[in-house]
Amino acid sequence: MFKNEKFKGILYLVISSSAFGVMPIITKFVYAQGVSTYSLLFYRFLFAGIILSIYTIFKRVSLKVSLKGFLIISIVSILGYALTAVTLFSSYKYISVGLATMILYTYPAIVTILDSIIYKNKMDRKKLISLIMCFIGLCFLVFNKSANLNVTGIILAFLSAIFFSIYVIGVSHKYVKDINNYVMTEYISFIAGLFIFLIGFSYGDINLKINFVSFVYIVALSLISTVIALITFINGVKIVGPSKAAILSTLEPIVSLILGVLILNESFTFNTALGSLFVVIGVIILSK
Repeated sequence: MFKNEKFKGILYLVISSSAFGVMPIITKFVYAQGVSTYSLLFYRFLFAGIILSIYTIFKRVSLKVSLKGFLIISIVSILGYALTAVTLFSSYKYISVGLATMILYTYPAIVTILDSIIYKNKMDRKKLISLIMCFIGLCFLVFNKSANLNVTGIILAFLSAIFFSIYVIGVSHKYVKDINNYVMTEYISFIAGLFIFLIGFSYGDINLKINFVSFVYIVALSLISTVIALITFINGVKIVGPSKAAILSTLEPIVSLILGVLILNESFTFNTALGSLFVVIGVIILSK
């Protein structure tokens, strides 16, 4: 029975990582339909929020949170979730989805640095080795003469890693860490969607009219890479624990990298492979 439960937990996490990993591929398909970044993200968060609302209503989950908790969720939604999405999805226009996702995945190292600064947690040898490995991997990824690199894309992807680190630090705050994950993600989806709509509207980059193909892709993005990815991840964590879940989640950038090569015909160089390996090993060391 234990082995069956453990296998189920691993399966949940593999599904979650694959669902997250396919996100940049779907995003590229939406861009091919002429949809702007802000329009795409607004609809993605709107649909995700609606789907999660249906889920919490069906499960009769209370949406009640404290005022302090709501304020922190709002800050995290804007500074973390929304800006992560804007910078990451924008980077897809300039660099390969595999490279963008792998740069994003340096966020555990950034979280470690922020954690030591904000929460005064000790920087031990294991964390230091992990940081060095991620830094070496990032250097191989960025300083790659064989690949078609774009400075703007690299900066945007790295900014997404920083913003996502803020998100991770924020959701671990004492006022929100005990809030139901589905409820918190529902709030975050709606708040991030509203913020992105307001920013996009101010820039004149929001177009509420999208064609049917774009609509299907965005619903798939919301369902697969947001709702399903989240639910399977949480279920997997409950079974195998956070450390093993973090290790298995390294499949996400690998899935994006492979799909980018197979579906989008993106380049895959020796430096990309070596850099990705260093980043993944660094994350595994940190998770262990």
